[in-house]
Amino acid sequence: MRAEGRSPIIALLAIVQSFDPALVPMATICLLLMAAGLGTASGSVFAPVARVTPSPRSAASQASSARWEASAASSRPW
Repeated sequence: MRAEGRSPIIALLAIVQSFDPALVPMATICLLLMAAGLGTASGSVFAPVARVTPSPRSAASQASSARWEASAASSRPW
């Protein structure tokens, strides 16, 4: 199910929550399902973004990589 398909379900659960149901079990179930739906929907947005954007390497990470490579090269016996 795509993120667009979860929106009506989340809206329905929000409507159920607006009537202030008993905490156990109805409100707990609604809130957990809403959290799962919202988390999955946000994950389905961030996954394609991570695939299409280049992963930048900061200057700090490049410097630490260079230091690590230099120390590894100097400690080699060959």
